[in-house]
Amino acid sequence: MILTRTPMDYICNHTNIEVIDQTMITGLFIAEDKCIGAIGLHVPTGRYRVLRAKATIIASGGSCQMYGWSGTGAISINSPDNTGDVDMAAFRKGCSLINTEFFSYDMINLFPNSIGGSFCAGIGSDSVSSILISDTEGKFLFGKDMEERPYGPITVECMMRVQEGKGTENGCLYIDLSQPGAEMMTRPAYRRNIAMWKKQFGIDLLQPGNKIEITPEPFEHMGQPVIDENGMTEIKGLFNVRGIGNWMLLIGTHWLAPYVGHRAAEYASDNDFSSNDWSSVQAEIARLEGILNNEGSKRPHEIRQELQGIVFDALQTGASAETLIPAIAAIRKIRDEDLPKMTVSNKTRCYNTDWRKAVENYNLIELSIVSLEASLMREETRGFFYRVDFPKTDDENWLVNILAKYNNGDYEYVIRPVVEP
Repeated sequence: MILTRTPMDYICNHTNIEVIDQTMITGLFIAEDKCIGAIGLHVPTGRYRVLRAKATIIASGGSCQMYGWSGTGAISINSPDNTGDVDMAAFRKGCSLINTEFFSYDMINLFPNSIGGSFCAGIGSDSVSSILISDTEGKFLFGKDMEERPYGPITVECMMRVQEGKGTENGCLYIDLSQPGAEMMTRPAYRRNIAMWKKQFGIDLLQPGNKIEITPEPFEHMGQPVIDENGMTEIKGLFNVRGIGNWMLLIGTHWLAPYVGHRAAEYASDNDFSSNDWSSVQAEIARLEGILNNEGSKRPHEIRQELQGIVFDALQTGASAETLIPAIAAIRKIRDEDLPKMTVSNKTRCYNTDWRKAVENYNLIELSIVSLEASLMREETRGFFYRVDFPKTDDENWLVNILAKYNNGDYEYVIRPVVEP
């Protein structure tokens, strides 16, 4: 066994791969309609970094930070750094985004505030321990036979119970760990926190009566740039290992990364593209400088919290036209009226988290708009996606993909057939 601080340590020490970390990629280096690298901001120093490459691969995480607000962070166990930056950079350069209406959910505690979005400190449930979920009437949602229930979207059933009036006033259900054997049924990431909760909060989860409110939380956002059979996006030279445009958990895509890596290597060996056209780099630096130096009255964290509250209210107990239409209007208003007023109060470049959050806000707001507008288009319930006003799956009309496209500062949507493997 090799014990290292992080996988990056192993990569650096045992391969000839150079790891450039602490760098926030904000844009793509595009010349003559080809991707020849990326532009990034080195967070510790605030210096710009331009990375040139014969082939560029996106391997970004599921960008859920537009979702929910509980104290100091979003209600998502997904990393706070995953804010859609690279995907939206590709989107603005011409890549279509697929499946933006879909999130993958499980259940997480809503209270105590600020620790719900965390495997490290939270208590939650997915299909592994779904037999521990009950409604306010004391009725457990799922049967006791674990063999009869494969991993799947339990959150739709949870949202339905809340819609039926069987949830708490916070739109939650309960997880009950006081049952015999319940502790060992929970996922180890949650089980390890039982002792910590007792010590830090005085909450003994194993005692009868100590039921915890849990709410749906998105651990993955499924929207990704569209790829072809080689894993290449609609921009030549730009590949994506998460762009399969389907349910990652249900079809198993661990093969995708090495496959795309091989295809990207083949592309790089056949293409020695270089250019003296640095206009895309200059434009991205000018954009970032504009965000840093803009004077206004809105702080980045204010906009972030408002956005998270809007998306949470629109989706948390199921989406409907009634919740989506005003949410879309509210986010578009933030984009048009508040973003131009957003100011970074501290103009230093070193570890300027305000600047980083301001840059991320542009990406999250655009991603939120296309996600909710695609959600409004899809008039059915499918997988983890629940439309309260269309509670049934409709293969006849909606066994399709919705593609979002960037069009002169706004967005358009195209419906495409699902490609069978």
